[in-house]
Amino acid sequence: MTDSRSSLTLLKGIVLTIAVSWLVAYIIGLEAVNTEITARSNPTLIDFGIAMAAGAAGAFANTRRSISTAMPGVAIAVALVPPLSVVGIGLAQGDGTIAFGALLLFLTNLICIVFFGSLVFLFQSYGNLERAKKGLAMSTAVMFILGVPLTLSMRELIITKNVRHQIEDFIIEETKTFADADINSITVTPRKGYLRVDLGVAARLNSISQAQIEQVQTELAQSIGKDIYLDVEVIPMRRLTVPNK
Repeated sequence: MTDSRSSLTLLKGIVLTIAVSWLVAYIIGLEAVNTEITARSNPTLIDFGIAMAAGAAGAFANTRRSISTAMPGVAIAVALVPPLSVVGIGLAQGDGTIAFGALLLFLTNLICIVFFGSLVFLFQSYGNLERAKKGLAMSTAVMFILGVPLTLSMRELIITKNVRHQIEDFIIEETKTFADADINSITVTPRKGYLRVDLGVAARLNSISQAQIEQVQTELAQSIGKDIYLDVEVIPMRRLTVPNK
């Protein structure tokens, strides 16, 4: 009975959090996707490790009277509420990729907190191992299932980071198109069959032409060995100086 009540309470919390974040994002017309949102929509094995630590630390804190009982709750809230909020934002924007990625992060955090928290409680002589076997076995199976997309995401992150460095070196050192420009940002996003490269530069008005961008895209694709879609945002730059008297 207690397990059913806890599961129902958890489900209500999940639905309510997603619904509130969806409603707020919909009302204010949120369209921008900042780094806080993208970070929670692309979970990797790093997040898996953080969730392990959060679950173990929260459970350990609950077994020590000298530690404030509010700390485990804060740690769990920080691990669970933000990804659920991003799920709601993704749904409000109609972006299934953001919603699914954030949901994957939430499930990873939840399962790791439950599993490693249970282990800590058992090692501290709270509960019975026989009664916990079924739940631990189920949690282990779910963690292995979640480990597959997290591993793939980690691999993609490493590849993307390496490719980003290659692209940055090429743009800065091997092309003259941006020699007189200030490069503000370089973002590489893997797509199906190609890489999208978003480049933000500050340059003089009309100093960079469409033909030059197309040439850079062709040369960059040959250098990287992958199809490239290059999107360059040029911010007009005007220098003002005060002449010496």
